[in-house]
Amino acid sequence: MKSTIIASSRLWINVAVYIFLVALNDLDAVNFSIENQEISDDAVTVTVPIKVSDFSDVGAMQFTLRWDSTVLNFKNLGDFDHSADPSELFFFSATNFNTDGVANGTLLCLYEQLFATDAVLEDNVTIFSITFDVIGGDGISTVVGFSDDPTPRKLASFLVQSPDFISQDGTIQIGSGSLSSDSTAPIITLNGAAIVNQEAGSIYADAGASATDDTDASVTVLAAGTVDVAAPGTYTLTYTATDAAGNAATPVTRTVVVSDTIVPVITLVGDASVNQEAGTTYTDAGANATDSFDATVTVTKSGTVDENAPGNYTLTYNASDAAGNAATPVKRTVVVADTMAPVITLQGSAEMDVFINAPFVDPGNSVNDSFESGLTATVTGNVDTATVGVYTLSYNVSDGAGNAATEVKRTVHVVDQDGPVIILTGVGSVNHEAGTHYEDAGATATDNVDTTVSVTITSTVDTETPGTYTVIYNASDNEGNSATPVTRTVVVADTISPIITLLGDASMTIGAGDDFTDPGSSANDSFDGELTPDVTGSVNTSTPGIYTLSYNVSDSAGNAATEVTRTVNVVDQVGPVITLNGPANVQHEAGI
Repeated sequence: MKSTIIASSRLWINVAVYIFLVALNDLDAVNFSIENQEISDDAVTVTVPIKVSDFSDVGAMQFTLRWDSTVLNFKNLGDFDHSADPSELFFFSATNFNTDGVANGTLLCLYEQLFATDAVLEDNVTIFSITFDVIGGDGISTVVGFSDDPTPRKLASFLVQSPDFISQDGTIQIGSGSLSSDSTAPIITLNGAAIVNQEAGSIYADAGASATDDTDASVTVLAAGTVDVAAPGTYTLTYTATDAAGNAATPVTRTVVVSDTIVPVITLVGDASVNQEAGTTYTDAGANATDSFDATVTVTKSGTVDENAPGNYTLTYNASDAAGNAATPVKRTVVVADTMAPVITLQGSAEMDVFINAPFVDPGNSVNDSFESGLTATVTGNVDTATVGVYTLSYNVSDGAGNAATEVKRTVHVVDQDGPVIILTGVGSVNHEAGTHYEDAGATATDNVDTTVSVTITSTVDTETPGTYTVIYNASDNEGNSATPVTRTVVVADTISPIITLLGDASMTIGAGDDFTDPGSSANDSFDGELTPDVTGSVNTSTPGIYTLSYNVSDSAGNAATEVTRTVNVVDQVGPVITLNGPANVQHEAGI
């Protein structure tokens, strides 16, 4: 730790001044002043200049400086330079000081000017300075402390007046003060008791002492000695005082007995009453103990907790400090109880599907309890696999402490997962005459559950366009199960031949030499409609005979019509002209 000396009361100076004058020209007092001195946190020395004002016609003087020797340690004197005229023979040096008492905080100055009667110094001139080592320590009313936040240290201002003069003829002249021929020592009186019991570890504030003197109105009391509140034991403080005439009082002492008398205080970590789940490991939160003096106090615990036996248990905590002061015992109550409900775990899924009419076996369950073993859950509810539906099984259990598990449920869906079966009415492949109306034979569907299942037909058969078409049959039951689709192939084709019809007779007779005009023919097809037959053959009307005309035609599918023929008979319808050879009438003899 770094020390910080609170300097507003660090330097104790008690100055008794005796002035001896060779010639008396001025009855005003000589003023001595000690200016404030700032001391940095890490300073090890401090120099205090001693200045005077109103210094004239001083033939001799004597004064004593006092300080707290536990705070400041005399080091040296200096700064004897001043502004007096050398002809005045004002010599002031270290030879004017008696340093025998510096170890106790006193320095005596004796000055006599024998050769000059009018020595004059400028006001506020330093006639000397005194340098101290800063050593710390406790003064009577000075607290020398330590902290991490040092404050500036300062020597307080101090002003000394010397109003007493002695003239050349030895008579005493009174200025603004008086001269005393005091030879009686002050009397020191303790403030408070002479024996003080101080609690170890607490700040000690000394009550101090006061001094009374038959002459001086105020006498400073100095204290020597320290009290270490961190170390129990007996300490002695010695109080001294000296009046302005240098009369030392009989020292007075105070005995300070530092001891640890305060018992530790035990504080539980956590609650004073703890609920512990049966069957689980108990970890005690423990307790802490604080003491006014000891930094560390050990806490002992007595008592046990059986986590496997429900009941109330008491743990007791005790502690004593190094001085043997026993703390008030502190107790903790631990209530071991089974408060946790069992946990039911289903084996298998909580949602199950079972086919209709298939056997159902419950996968079962397991029960786990934090304290008990061997628990079995009860099951309520049933599953009817003969009927499609949703069934619920409920599982429940309670442990020996009456803790009921959260009910667990299993939902069983008895489902129809078989699709219907489609059966075609008629054959699976149909040849259909193009151009004629197509009437599908349809299909039926059967299901293992539903008595009636509708069949939907998807057909694109176009009887006006020969080709191969597929008719698709689908069906779904009430559970949405789809049947395997069934198809029918429909082949639309033109297979009917055209029919040729003769215009006019199939057999005609014309006269030879007449003009022949074919009456023609017509052809009709069931799909293509009207067709024009091709005619082969010819009729030569110049030549009587029988001529045949053949009529043929095929539709766009290549179906050939049955050939039709027409017979044309060219005949000579004009009789011959007979020309007789010989006469038209001939006489022929009979029998010749």
